[in-house]
Parts: sequence; C-alpha cells; structure tokens
Amino acid sequence: MHYAILIFPSLTLTAVAKGDSSVIYNTKGVYYPTLEKFYGSGGRVDWRRAGWDLKQIYATLKNYTIDVSRAEFTADSVTFYNPHFFKEPLTGKYFDKILASVAPENATYPRFQSYEVSLDIKNLFTDIDYHGGFALHGSRMMGTGTKEEFAKIFFYPKNKLQLLVSSPGFIIRTDRITSQRASAVIFFENDSRRTGWL
Repeated sequence: MHYAILIFPSLTLTAVAKGDSSVIYNTKGVYYPTLEKFYGSGGRVDWRRAGWDLKQIYATLKNYTIDVSRAEFTADSVTFYNPHFFKEPLTGKYFDKILASVAPENATYPRFQSYEVSLDIKNLFTDIDYHGGFALHGSRMMGTGTKEEFAKIFFYPKNKLQLLVSSPGFIIRTDRITSQRASAVIFFENDSRRTGWL
C-alpha cells in the first residue's frame, strides 16, 4: 500500500492548543497525512514555557515519532543540558504534553528523566550533596530514586556528615528541598540512629 507523504528537510515544528504550545526547533522529517504521523529526526527542545533559561536548559532529540491526533509525545535517547548542575550532558527520555493555559510556575511539562540513577551533585546547596537520578518536570527539578535504591541527600555542616535523608523522590526548589515520603539517619560522633518515616 502506498501513502502520500510530505518531506520536510528543515523546519520548526509547533503544536498549539488553548494557550499552550510545544516547539521542536531545527528538526526535519516526513509526515504521513493518512496515518497522522510525523517521523522526525534531530531538533532541539527547551523549557522556556516553564520559565527556564532556554540557553541553559534544553535537550537535543534523535529520532522520534509524533501521532498528530494526540496532544503528547515522547522521545528516547535525548541529550539533556543543565550546566548549573552537570558539567556533562545527560541522556534520558523526553515527554511533552499540551495543556490549556498553564502559567510557567505551574507548568508540569516538558519533562526529562535521566537514564542514569547514580548521579552526584556536589554542593546542591551549601554543605549539601545529592546522589540519585534526575528529572525536570516543567518548572520543577526533581531527584528521583528507584525501588532498589532511593535518592539520597547528604548534609555536611562543618565538613562532617550529620544527616542522610533517603526518598523515592525529592522536589528541588531554589530555596528548599521537599519530599512526601522520606527516611533520615542522624549521625553522632560515635553512633548513628535512624528515625522512622517522616
């Protein structure tokens, strides 16, 4: 069976719905109108609609497929850049979804989830280190763990480990870290004691 196709050697691909939009810059691909699918290659996405600096936080795509009848799509093996936390880019999965009239501070898309679950961020805040996976859900940066290994935050006041907090996930804001479910270990000079679930 033969299908009509439209070939785009270079374009900016935009999806718009009720005040929200998703944009892939500098991409290319083939559109099958009958199948309502666009097969793309390459391109760059950013988080400007969630309030992040487009020159600092962005991702580059490889091959991806968009069902144009839907308001969402995913892409595997994207390369994510956030030089504030990571000197080297991360590899992971990209998710985007069009939602109606969402303010930047409340945006939950686009999303990135790192494949690597053992990342280290030194001095996440002063005297605070982080170990685990990384995600960016719209305006929220998140530390993510797995069933086998939770994400961890280490507190080093006066250069000594005094508190270790473990959780399936942390929300990392500019002025605080929050979690719905976490456990803590408090370290004393010659001992340590574990609290229950907080």
